[in-house]
Amino acid sequence: MPRMHTAAVPLTLTFAAAAAAIALPASVTHAQDAVQWRVKNGGNGHWYQFVFLPRECIEDSERRANELGASLATIHSDGENAFVDALIPPYNGYYSVGRLGAFQDDDAPSPDSGWNWITGEPWSYTAWSPYNNQPNDGVDENHVVIYASAHTGAFAGWHDNTDSCGDVVENLGWIIEWSADCNGDGIVDLGQILDGTLADDDDNGVPDCCLCPGDFNHDGLVDAEDLGLLLAAWGTDGGERPEIDLDGSGDVRAGDLGLLLSLWGACGEPDCP
Repeated sequence: MPRMHTAAVPLTLTFAAAAAAIALPASVTHAQDAVQWRVKNGGNGHWYQFVFLPRECIEDSERRANELGASLATIHSDGENAFVDALIPPYNGYYSVGRLGAFQDDDAPSPDSGWNWITGEPWSYTAWSPYNNQPNDGVDENHVVIYASAHTGAFAGWHDNTDSCGDVVENLGWIIEWSADCNGDGIVDLGQILDGTLADDDDNGVPDCCLCPGDFNHDGLVDAEDLGLLLAAWGTDGGERPEIDLDGSGDVRAGDLGLLLSLWGACGEPDCP
């Protein structure tokens, strides 16, 4: 990955500034500030944030992170692991854990094999806790959480864990990471949005100059995945994805489908200042 350069922005910014008008579910009890791991401090220029969200499936957490222009965090070095670990706060005087964007293949032959990052990045680094021989492949433990070293003692490190779909695990949160650089200028987009260099009028975490109409999942293509999102919103105003209402009629219908098909294919190059 090319070396990133940081923008002239404060070290921490509030979640309200980062997420702007994007609504989080009512189960969110607290969100830490978004924090940049600065290049001058040995970091990668990415931004990270811990959010308490105790009852949501990993797929839903990833979708919500994507709606903020981010993803569930991935970790690739001791330095990055230490930085992310330090973001996890205690919960009401008790320990808390942070979920990473990791999952294990269902047919993995051993507890420490078959692991993947949800982003598709190579699985080349781990920081498993020595406690109870992690990963120990308990029942349905095919995801990864970090027990923060500051307040979990011998538990500290990565643990394989179950998904938390619908469970009340009040001290569980998720860690999201902003790494996108849509215009290729070497600066992570979130920093440029927050310092006003690039506009984000629709508050979706993607600079307006990089938007590609019809690319609802921001993968650089207008394709079948975007068609699926449009069909899922059929007959509505788009809900949490108002951009799906391509013609601005207030109702996702045939006109939007026609526009989507006319936009089919790869997005063009961003036109940013």
